[in-house]
This record gives sequence, C-alpha cells and structure tokens, in this order.
Amino acid sequence: MCPLHIYNCFMEEFTHEKMIALLLASVLTVVTMASCTVSIKKNSDNASSQPAESSEEVSSEETGAKADALFTYQITIDDVTYTLPCSYEEFHKNGWVMEGEDEDVAGRTKMLGVYLKKDSERIGVQPVNLSSDTMKLTECPIVQVDVTIKDVTSIELPGGLKFDENTKPEDLVEKYGEPDETYDSEESDRYTYVYKQDVYNTVEFTIYGGNGTLEPKYGSVEVENIVE
Repeated sequence: MCPLHIYNCFMEEFTHEKMIALLLASVLTVVTMASCTVSIKKNSDNASSQPAESSEEVSSEETGAKADALFTYQITIDDVTYTLPCSYEEFHKNGWVMEGEDEDVAGRTKMLGVYLKKDSERIGVQPVNLSSDTMKLTECPIVQVDVTIKDVTSIELPGGLKFDENTKPEDLVEKYGEPDETYDSEESDRYTYVYKQDVYNTVEFTIYGGNGTLEPKYGSVEVENIVE
C-alpha cells in the first residue's frame, strides 16, 4: 500500500508558520525592551499549554536548559544513534529496509505512512523532499522517526534516558523539565508530553500507565526535525 502524501500545502504551511514565528519573535523583543518583568512572566506562562501539576515552580531558564538535550534531535535505537534529519542510508547500513517500493517523490512533498523494518522490528519514518525536483523515496532525508517500545529492542534519548515500559511521566520532567504541551487521559491512563523548539522541531513522548486500554509496551517516542 502506497504511503499517504502531503504535497505543496505542507511546504506552504511550513513557510507560513515560520513567518508567523518571526513576527511573534519581533513582538516579544519589543515587549522585552519595555519591561523585563513582564517578559519573564509571559515566557513562564507560555512554557506549557496546561498548568503544571507540581507545586514546585521551575524557572523557564532551568526548564529550557534541560530540554536543550532533546533538541539535538538524536535517538538511539538498538544501541545505534541517529541524528535527524538523516539519510535512509544511515538506517540501511544498520540493517533497516524500507517497506514497499522506492517510488518517486514530487518536489516539496512530505511522505506519511512509511516504515522501516529489520527482522521482527519496525519503526515509522517520514522522508521529505524539500527540493523542487522529483527524488526517489530512499534519496529523501528522513525528518521524523516514530518508535514504539514493543517494536524495537531498546530506545534511548539524549541525557541517558532509557525509554521503556518502566518510564514514568515524572522521569521525563526530572530529565528534561516541564513539557511545552501535555495531553493526559485518566480514563486510558495515557500521558503525552511534547517538548517543542518550533512547529516542526519537536520531541513527543506517549506513556501508558497500564490501567487503561493499552499496556506500557505501547508507549512511543516521536522525534521530528525539519531543517530547510
């Protein structure tokens, strides 16, 4: 089955989001010059989309410094470290093979539904063609990797975090500080923590506590880093 496609609309959105980010950065610079106190408070308010559950306050500087390790966009799978974006060849030389055909990818196109396999293991990837010319799928840089605990032997993130069935949400906060976004579901005992540097530069963890519909082995980590 062929991967799903996101064509020029994706790249237009990518450019549009970058322009908005630059405009917001300019506005924040003016606010900072006008009042340091107000700027610090606003940064603190925007550090998370939801109020922190812990009563202990963490400064934006401290949280940012901890999260910087994630923004190297490295992920270690089965004791091999990959830095995104990277080539398909980086995975292929370590035994990973793309499922399906090596099809043509039109310019300015991001591919979804692409998987790499190695023996009984499987990971999701998103290659993207940032050029205006057609490229083969295996020639496109891989900008996103999505790995589920049960589908590989081991996962490790920068700073030495072993991401496995025993990982708890508090382990992420201790290692990387408070996330920028959280999505919790007490009913399914599911916790999603997102650390965001920019719109298309994020690291997202999903943890299951084992009391809901899915077991901890279905937890996953998604690393995305689009650089143009």
